[in-house]
Amino acid sequence: MVYLRHHLTTALGMPIARESDDGEGSVGFFFHEGRDKFGNISNKVFGVSCAHVLREKTEGTYEFRGAGAPRHHVRVNGPHRFQRGLDEIEVAIGIHEMIANIHAKTIDRLKAKELSEDKEEAEEDARELRKAEERLDKQKRVVADLKKFYKDVKVQWSDIEHRNIGHVHYSPPIAVNEIKGEWFTEDWGTFALQEAKFKAQFKGNVVDLGTAITPEKLTTTMYPCYGSRTAFKYPKDRLLRINGVVQQELLKESVAYDGDGKPCYVVLKDGSATDLTVGRYGGMESFIGDDGVESIEIGIYSYSKTSGPFVAKGDSGSLIFDGSGRMVGLLHSARSGYFSSAAMVTYATPAWWLIRRIMEKYPHANFNGTAW
Repeated sequence: MVYLRHHLTTALGMPIARESDDGEGSVGFFFHEGRDKFGNISNKVFGVSCAHVLREKTEGTYEFRGAGAPRHHVRVNGPHRFQRGLDEIEVAIGIHEMIANIHAKTIDRLKAKELSEDKEEAEEDARELRKAEERLDKQKRVVADLKKFYKDVKVQWSDIEHRNIGHVHYSPPIAVNEIKGEWFTEDWGTFALQEAKFKAQFKGNVVDLGTAITPEKLTTTMYPCYGSRTAFKYPKDRLLRINGVVQQELLKESVAYDGDGKPCYVVLKDGSATDLTVGRYGGMESFIGDDGVESIEIGIYSYSKTSGPFVAKGDSGSLIFDGSGRMVGLLHSARSGYFSSAAMVTYATPAWWLIRRIMEKYPHANFNGTAW
């Protein structure tokens, strides 16, 4: 049941929606302000996502003006993601009820069976009956817990006003900006977190790796090539801490390929729409937007033809990171193929550049805090 709570936790990839039109996206990462613009010590914590996730109109710079100014609220879970969360709980209830029914039938069969005159067979039947009864009791408890959780979520979170978790604090206009002769997409913004809703459970920048991909499979997936640069170790508590940034020099290195011609540098992302997915870093790519402006983007491809898409609508704002927990980039868009609506390549703004831009606005920002 733990992962069924994922869409309501403070882990990265948290599904968010803006207030104006319920546009949905994901939280990339958090940081502590450290000191405010006047140099005073600040205990504020901010979340980072794409500008187009946080506000409907992205022309011009937005900055919250302080007490008394209107607030543009950010919510955990837009309508679609919230309903998906409820649906997932109902599916889990159905699965555990089905398993409970199987155990109940086993119990009925064993109870109806005549006591064997063979001592060993009779003892084996008794052991099997006890195990079936224990398993049935366990499934009944799980179903009861899930039904209570479903009811609690409906009661406490259905009112969208109760899902306000903060307000937009700063967001420059979406643009392509130049750094040392290279042009990068600037599509980011910050929102101030409500301390009361985060402080108790806040752990900083951690990713819940979930349960959809087993530890064994994920570990194997992270090492597609001998000597590849990923240094992944599956965390005991399933929480991978984000610490550090993949620097520009490393991103510019020639990309190594496996025997099938696929890039060896494996990356991950946890987003609102597709949860945890695995992809391959394809290098720094030139991208020409709808306005004809060329930019340099991090290009990420699906891991394989059978692994499914790396992203889907609703994943904008997700952090792309590597197996060492280093930030790679902030996901802002994707391009689909000619014969499919699934994303063919995902584009992200380099994290090293984004962190630099954030620190121009928040010079005392700390990205490595582990508590509020």
